[in-house]
Amino acid sequence: MSERRAPRPARASRGSRRRTRWIAIALAVGAVAGAVFVGASLLAPSPSPPSTGPPFLTVTASLAGKNGSVVDLDTGFLGVNLRADSVFSAASAADLNSTQVGMVRFPGGGLADRFDPLGDGDRGTIYNDSGATTVAETSLAEFVRWCRSTGCESILTLPAEIDNTSEVSAIVGYTENQLGFRPTFWEIGNEPALWEHFGIPWTAWNTSQVSTPTPAQFSGVVARYVAAIRAVDPTTGIIGLGGLGRGSSGQPEWISSVVSSNGPNLSAIAIHVYPAGAGFPSSDLAGWFGSLSGADALPARVPNVMGEIRSACSTCHLAVLADEFQTGTQLAPPNTLTGGYLATYVATEILQAIGLPITSLDYYDFQSGTPGAWLNTQGSPSASLLLYQALATQFGPYASGERVASTGQGLSAAVGGSSPTALGDLMLVNSNASYGFRVNLTAEFPEAAGGSAWLFDGPSTAPSSLFLTPSLARNWTVPPASLVVFHQLGPVVALEPSNGEKGSAPTAEAGPVLSVGPPGTAALPAGTAHLAGAAGHGSMARAAEFRRTPAPLRDRAYRTPRSGTSA
Repeated sequence: MSERRAPRPARASRGSRRRTRWIAIALAVGAVAGAVFVGASLLAPSPSPPSTGPPFLTVTASLAGKNGSVVDLDTGFLGVNLRADSVFSAASAADLNSTQVGMVRFPGGGLADRFDPLGDGDRGTIYNDSGATTVAETSLAEFVRWCRSTGCESILTLPAEIDNTSEVSAIVGYTENQLGFRPTFWEIGNEPALWEHFGIPWTAWNTSQVSTPTPAQFSGVVARYVAAIRAVDPTTGIIGLGGLGRGSSGQPEWISSVVSSNGPNLSAIAIHVYPAGAGFPSSDLAGWFGSLSGADALPARVPNVMGEIRSACSTCHLAVLADEFQTGTQLAPPNTLTGGYLATYVATEILQAIGLPITSLDYYDFQSGTPGAWLNTQGSPSASLLLYQALATQFGPYASGERVASTGQGLSAAVGGSSPTALGDLMLVNSNASYGFRVNLTAEFPEAAGGSAWLFDGPSTAPSSLFLTPSLARNWTVPPASLVVFHQLGPVVALEPSNGEKGSAPTAEAGPVLSVGPPGTAALPAGTAHLAGAAGHGSMARAAEFRRTPAPLRDRAYRTPRSGTSA
């Protein structure tokens, strides 16, 4: 049964440990980063700089105060899928450690139902549809070693398509008794609505099989797997549904079947969120960004799944995770999917999640040949990884939604900072592909001119950084389909809650006020750490409003190897 976890001092210190690490990194690259920021300051635009793109309309927007409780981002709220078929090198581990990600899902997506972590002498065997095999690039033991070294939260997904409880018992026993490791969650399979080899042993798989379980059949698998897990481990949280594979289509029936039969024995349900599906070509940018407010986006999915859980089991208190999310788009790289448009889309989803009662938001995926992965197969970063790194250095581990008042639609905001009561950073994301938003930052942050800005301007493939001048702070424009993270804006002025305040109607604008030249001008080199400044300043946040995302109570003794075991 799922329970809310009380805050633990050891995990709460994760953010400070990460900031200490970043201060060390900053000292190592200080000369380079300092030169970059000096250049950005010299290149800071006048109040009306030349535009880097075609003219667009702007609408006035204003910040209207903090909205909701404060979320701790780096204790598991932000996560990522790590695939067993990708090499997890020291360099890629450093990239992952440079983010605020605290939850890592392994072996990653649909690979979980094809992965035997005990195969090939515990190196791990991956099966394809024909039954052919490859050796895993990252073993379960290697993942455990890294996760323990960082104190990460984790989701280990068990292979359920084969419906083999003996395999489950062996995997759980090996992980806990031999590796001495307990994950945050055991997850039962991945996207069962897409299975084609249900109930068939790996060695008997072939490409002509089309065996997919019904919701009732899958509920039976869940019951058997729960029993097998609990025979070895009586306490670790269990995710009873690892996404569906069809977005929101058919979700009520699957959740009803799983939760009504197994709810009291589960800790959580997971959904997979890809709002754009595969239906938007690169020419339909407005439609792609518009999917963020559609039926398959987080604001619609999360309330629906929570209602479906309550309908199936009114006494069950299950957490909801989005343990896969991204765009699901077919936009082509490099100027769209891997550029600023991707960062803007993903940043919108992060801001949506901050205001929703979900336990973890896990990016798909860390490294692969899939467009949008944080790292491609050569280890080059995408814009989404650069966004997550900027959140770690420019936004802080604590965040809350921010109200926005405007006649326009598409501007989202959140404040962040170094503690629940020091939220002096601000992120603005414009998912509207048609017009920009002009904002006076000094209305809420009177000392904003002392801060800095990190931004992706539309389709740019590299972010830019600059210091705020007084004129920019009073008259900042967020162009269409772009984002900006402001750092160290200073103490805030308490604002009244939004009461329907309206902004101005769209007006012609020559271009983004924030522009500093062609994309990349005054930008930090890709992969360069931003200097971690002093803690954010005052905030309206109160410690009593702090919300830590829920996860099940469990034995945390796995943090050190148990007697008689090896790691």
